[in-house]
Amino acid sequence: MVSNIMSIMSSRASDKPKSHKGKRLSKVIDNGGTMAVACYAETTWKGVLHTTTARVENSKGKVRKSAKDTDINYTDITTDYYVPDVFENIECRSYWKKGK
Repeated sequence: MVSNIMSIMSSRASDKPKSHKGKRLSKVIDNGGTMAVACYAETTWKGVLHTTTARVENSKGKVRKSAKDTDINYTDITTDYYVPDVFENIECRSYWKKGK
């Protein structure tokens, strides 16, 4: 009975990763001060095949850059840098999913 309960608890624990985080990266790419943006994401999910996605999106949801990494235990990925249009509002989004 106790092993059954432990089995149920461990299967529930693997429904979500232990940790997932993302962040926005920026850098000046020329002497004129042009700013470029990239997105970084990482996921830790012990013993589980999973995919982590980082995306540069504008405020209307249009994807400008995207990158994925699939592995067991730990994934991290960074998009290529993107130079937004003058009035384009850029957001970084990160996602995880179980499997490929």
